[in-house]
Amino acid sequence: ERERERERERLVRMSVESLSSTVAAKETEKYEQRKGLVAELKEWMALKVPDHADTIRGEEDLHVLLKNGRILCFLLNSLAGNTVRRVHRAGLAFQEMENITNYLRGCKAVGLGAEFCFETTDLYDGKGMSYVIDNLQALRQHKVIPGAVVSSPARVRTSVPKAITPTKPAAAPPSPAALSPASTPGQPAA
Repeated sequence: ERERERERERLVRMSVESLSSTVAAKETEKYEQRKGLVAELKEWMALKVPDHADTIRGEEDLHVLLKNGRILCFLLNSLAGNTVRRVHRAGLAFQEMENITNYLRGCKAVGLGAEFCFETTDLYDGKGMSYVIDNLQALRQHKVIPGAVVSSPARVRTSVPKAITPTKPAAAPPSPAALSPASTPGQPAA
């Protein structure tokens, strides 16, 4: 009985490993098929972020280039003003992931649909680079909404202030005596 259970566990492990390697192979294949598009996107990014053009053009691997999120933040800021206000230096994983997250929030703030935004880990772990490519392609074709700002990791707001509308204080709740059946208007007392 124990041996059968071990054999089942071994087969399940093999199936999971096989599935994981199949998914990874398909993702790699999809990425490889799009190398021409990646080259176009890198050239577009280099034109939009001229201060980092040599870095963008010089790095072969898109994942390595974008993993810390800095180039993405600079790109978005070049397209829509100072959208991402704080861009962390590379080095600490949580700050690099925050750069990516702020870029994604900025994409949404400038009007890019959520369906074109990848997950932070897609880029950071490098396992969803086709989603990153789709995002960059959509951003390249998108007309951004000016004035969007990502002010902190927790908030996305536009720089145009919303109108302030005065509110009336809430009325006091009725007393329990007022809710008794005898005092309900329009109904006879019991």
